Amino acid sequence: KDKRFGKICDSYLEDQKQKQPTTLGGEILHIRHLKKMLTGSISIENIDLEKLSKYRRTRSRQKYHGKFPSDATIRKELVTFRQIWVWAKQHGYVKNQCPLLDDNGRWRMAFEKPDSQQKFQTWDQITRRIERGSLSKEEAKSLWRGVFLDNDQICALLDHVQANARHAFIYPMFAFTAYTGARRSEILRSEIEDFDFQSHQVMIRER
Repeated sequence: KDKRFGKICDSYLEDQKQKQPTTLGGEILHIRHLKKMLTGSISIENIDLEKLSKYRRTRSRQKYHGKFPSDATIRKELVTFRQIWVWAKQHGYVKNQCPLLDDNGRWRMAFEKPDSQQKFQTWDQITRRIERGSLSKEEAKSLWRGVFLDNDQICALLDHVQANARHAFIYPMFAFTAYTGARRSEILRSEIEDFDFQSHQVMIRER
């Protein structure tokens, strides 16, 4: 069997077409970085923890649009590597455990944990934080990505979407998410039979 990492990545992607486009698109991007920095011609059996640690260090110093990739982004790329390794093992390309994991299946690399207190905040909390000053534009933008809307703000958002949506399906999708917390991929998998308006129930299909 051809054990070149690049060829295995290509075969892996060919076998993942059942995944949602957004999920597959993310993996394709991750694999592009992995193939470039680990080199596609290397045998997958020669990729060890040292090479993956070097990958992590090198990626952390690469700027894109003036920003360095976060620890969380690099971890996602290595999660994709782990999935490729598991697939390769299932198909007989490798026999050993993925070098990212120890004998108990735990990660051998430590990653920063996201600050949960920083991740989700109310509109007022973010506004007060920005008004205190000292934040860069990017730091302020990062805070808004974690805004947590209250009920009145969610209703105002839905009213705005209903009045301004360019397509009829957009408002129901927003409302679906607002009232159930469903993800976009779960919404797109919905079928007519999933909605029972008489009993006020909806079924959410997981992948």
